[in-house]
Amino acid sequence: GGDLIDSPGIREFQLDDLTDKEILSGFREFKPFIGQCKFRNCAHINEPNCAIKQAVESGEIHTQRYQNYLNLIS
Repeated sequence: GGDLIDSPGIREFQLDDLTDKEILSGFREFKPFIGQCKFRNCAHINEPNCAIKQAVESGEIHTQRYQNYLNLIS
């Protein structure tokens, strides 16, 4: 779900007021894997034994959704 916003003249969208943790919570399909990583402070980017990255590799999380997450937190 979500909303499509058409604002003529607006070319950028930012989530500066949200923390990475808040952004992560918006990806509902990630929820079963949060807390399952090897490291408690896992950012789900380059860490070894990351449950979310493993779920992407196994097809449990769609690659594009994971890429969207990475784009939002970068």
